[in-house]
Amino acid sequence: MRDALTERGKSGEDRQALLDELLDIIFDLGLDDERIGGLIRGERIGWPRLRSAREQTAPRLPRDHGHLAALDGSYGYLRQFTPQVLAAVRFAGGTAAAGLLEAVEILRELNATGARRVPDKAPDRFVPTRWRGYLDTARKSGNTSAYRHYWELCTLLGLRDGLRTGDVYVPGSRRYSDPATYLLTSDKWSAQRVEFCQLVGKSADPARALAAAEDELGEALGELEEVLAAGDGPVRLDDGGDLVISPLAVMMFVVTPSGGSDPPSDSENINFFGAIEVDIEGELAQLGPTGYRPLRVRDTLF
Repeated sequence: MRDALTERGKSGEDRQALLDELLDIIFDLGLDDERIGGLIRGERIGWPRLRSAREQTAPRLPRDHGHLAALDGSYGYLRQFTPQVLAAVRFAGGTAAAGLLEAVEILRELNATGARRVPDKAPDRFVPTRWRGYLDTARKSGNTSAYRHYWELCTLLGLRDGLRTGDVYVPGSRRYSDPATYLLTSDKWSAQRVEFCQLVGKSADPARALAAAEDELGEALGELEEVLAAGDGPVRLDDGGDLVISPLAVMMFVVTPSGGSDPPSDSENINFFGAIEVDIEGELAQLGPTGYRPLRVRDTLF
């Protein structure tokens, strides 16, 4: 695959050079159509070069630029251990991973029975767009072996990505555990909800909290509409209707000890915004025996 891409790159450079010369001729406003045709077919470029460029035409690369095809070269190596992994490890996930998990079960069954043909109703909607062309081409050509290779690779890669994102998890695993286990249970949340809402200044009543959030959103959108209407604020719409957010200004704080000297006189040159006075001795006194200061008290909610 690497050699093929190298050769394709070389021929592409030749065709790019030809295109540049063609554009130079076509965009020369001092030439009429007859003169342009003569330069292209004879004096400047010529038929031999045009025919050579046409003969070098190659099929377009797939959307992933041949990445999945390159992985297919390692298909035999992957088959040395992936069936054992799928047989030993059980996977689970949410509704977003339902199609992928169904494909994993089908692949596990194919491995167990030794069957080679992927069932016609095997799910493939989880396959990214950049790889769907491989499956479509193999299906249209009737190449069941190629379809099996690409479908299996897509399933394994989808399983890998699902484990990374948390859409798929391994029951009983610590590294790939269910993300829901990191959330508070309903019983724990019920016991801590009132205290938490008091800390964050929100209502414990869901209806009131939602109404307050809607009011805040409406107020924020109103302010945004005013900024957009002005057209010269940090957020604006361009001529194409796209949202443009200007880069944020750099702000710098200078930390000085209590009773220390004033900020440097040349602070204007570094976008000086303000100074923060810190009681360094007091902060050091609060360090623990290990040299760190706890961010939170252990007995609090967080």
